[in-house]
Amino acid sequence: MASRAALLAVRRVPAARPMAVRRFGAPGGAEAHPFGIKPGTYKREGWESVVYPCYIASTVLLVVGLSFKPRNDLKIWATDEAAARLKRMDEGEPIEFGKHYGGVVNKFPFVKEELGEPVIVGEVDDDE
Repeated sequence: MASRAALLAVRRVPAARPMAVRRFGAPGGAEAHPFGIKPGTYKREGWESVVYPCYIASTVLLVVGLSFKPRNDLKIWATDEAAARLKRMDEGEPIEFGKHYGGVVNKFPFVKEELGEPVIVGEVDDDE
């Protein structure tokens, strides 16, 4: 019986506290805080006042920029092309295979202004 008690004493599982100390590095698991900073004692660092507004500005810029991006999806192009071909067929005009009828040229009609003759540097006028 005594040998059985001695065998149990040798095989005894170590306590959980030394295991926690070995694994996490410090005793007192209930008092541990992330990064070793207690709540309420955090002070801002100098870089944070610059970086956080930049994060906010870049997020706003991305949201606004992506919401106003042009719709250039293949499905949208095909819908515009089909509408242009149907309009052309209703008017009785022929449709050629391989030619695009609805596109950027028809969608955004810009007017080119006349700029006049280009000025050549070093040229002498005859009027003077």
